Amino acid sequence: MRIALVILLGGCYRSTGQPAPITNKTDAAPQAALTMSSRGVGPITSTTKVTLTDLRAILVGYEVRPLHDGSLQYDIYQSGEKLAYVVPDDQSGYVFNVHAVSSRVAISGHPWRVGRAFGNASHLTNCECWGSNPTCYASGEHIAVNFGRQCSDLTGVDRSALRALDGEIVQRVIWSPTAFGEAEE
Repeated sequence: MRIALVILLGGCYRSTGQPAPITNKTDAAPQAALTMSSRGVGPITSTTKVTLTDLRAILVGYEVRPLHDGSLQYDIYQSGEKLAYVVPDDQSGYVFNVHAVSSRVAISGHPWRVGRAFGNASHLTNCECWGSNPTCYASGEHIAVNFGRQCSDLTGVDRSALRALDGEIVQRVIWSPTAFGEAEE
């Protein structure tokens, strides 16, 4: 009888040391390196003085590098990846705007991410050509989106033309301390 009980119990034994099955599914989305909101980008706000020293002081854990390429900007890196760059206002010394160039920068209040397909054209009210690419926004907001395509028929407020942006890949997302579509005071 004992032998039968041992065999019976032995047949029910399962090792708990088995590794979990391999899967390509992740439990959570990767954590954002920075978050852009209507108030700023991470610790950068409208009152941030844009100097190398000041940016390095508030961007602890990031590498900040100046770049002179016709004008001055400060590139923000984390773990070797360029996340964004800050453009100073030449007259005031504060932030003119911040450009997110990595999908690791989360955008609060919008589903926009750099490198991903855009699908929110009905929210936009206007586009402007910045160089040869359209930068589009909802008037009165502090966040705009830029696309790696030609401006062609996208400048102005033609709502039907803006629908052509759905499905386009987001090249950059831009934060400005001055709301887009409004004149500076």
